[in-house]
Amino acid sequence: MASFVPGSTPADAGASSPATAALAGVGPSGVGLGSSSSKSSEPSQGKKPSLASLSSSSAPGAEAWDPLHPGNLNDRIPTVECRKRIRRDMRSLQEDPLPSIFCVRDETYLTVLHALITGPFETPYEGGFFWFVLNCPDDYPNRPPKVKLMTTGGGAVRFNPNLYANGKVCLSILGTWSGPGWSPVQSLSSVLLSIQSLMNPKPYHNEPGYEVAKDHRAVDKYNDYIQYQTLRVAVYDMVKNQLGPESCMPEALKFIVRNLFPSMYDGFVITCDTCIGRGFDGTALHDPFSRPQHDTMQYCKLKELIVELKLQCDRDDEEQDALDEQAQGATARSATSGAEEAGLAAASQSPAPVEPHSPSSSLFTNVPAAAGAEESGASNSNTG
Repeated sequence: MASFVPGSTPADAGASSPATAALAGVGPSGVGLGSSSSKSSEPSQGKKPSLASLSSSSAPGAEAWDPLHPGNLNDRIPTVECRKRIRRDMRSLQEDPLPSIFCVRDETYLTVLHALITGPFETPYEGGFFWFVLNCPDDYPNRPPKVKLMTTGGGAVRFNPNLYANGKVCLSILGTWSGPGWSPVQSLSSVLLSIQSLMNPKPYHNEPGYEVAKDHRAVDKYNDYIQYQTLRVAVYDMVKNQLGPESCMPEALKFIVRNLFPSMYDGFVITCDTCIGRGFDGTALHDPFSRPQHDTMQYCKLKELIVELKLQCDRDDEEQDALDEQAQGATARSATSGAEEAGLAAASQSPAPVEPHSPSSSLFTNVPAAAGAEESGASNSNTG
């Protein structure tokens, strides 16, 4: 299903919790799961964090690609054509929605958008929630938007040869990789579809020079790595840590993640069970495109955490349903009471009823009986 929606940790939206870090072989293990998620789509109370509070890349040249770099957020004067084109692109996403892609406007920055791409089925990204931030330049569409992946486990996970751990998205149309460049006829839809195409069944081949694997086992091992990190970071960490008021993710996207997670839960558990059955629990994680790692896959612990998270979501739903029922009952009682009060008020203001005159009243005392009989007969003859 695809749709357009109108529309963690405090320091870094991509940061992972201690429990999530433990699943990667670092940090303490066994933390509580007091979920801050809610089935309601109402905005969180209190001051909402802004994008400016998120960390941006400090690497040289980061301003050229990082949409959160201060130089790309401050002192902006987008042209009229830029604003019109963003509205047109968003209208296109509404009228012709893309599969498994959701996009909303930022509440603060005019040129910033947020996108949620759910991992395609039958790929190692299946069921993952991948959050991207896009920032259009002032002369858009003459130049492409800048894009950053926020789902990185705190800058620890490289989800694809083209999706770096620092959030950089390498695509030629974005000007971050060699190849056919951007054209003004392209749009936000073409950018999001290009990103989604990176999440294919064999992302190993996305790396230049690796189009043909020397060892097919390398392709499978990389898929195993991506699948585990998807469950750990793009599922568990996103649901556990990105739905609370401290996250900068738009409320509309939080609502989507919160409501899709229960529907995909069985698939997540089956994946964990399958990998446990294949003996993956405790085996080393291997990413050939990143620095050497010494972490292991911990599917038993991950399954335990996902199950507990689902139970917490169910408890939250039950509490919310009870509150909704109480609110509906109070509304119904208030409406009934109001109607009764209105009825009493109307009755107190009505004039006293006039008693009907009987045939023995003074109006009829002077009418001869014969005349009354004649009139009755005439009436019957006219109607018979």
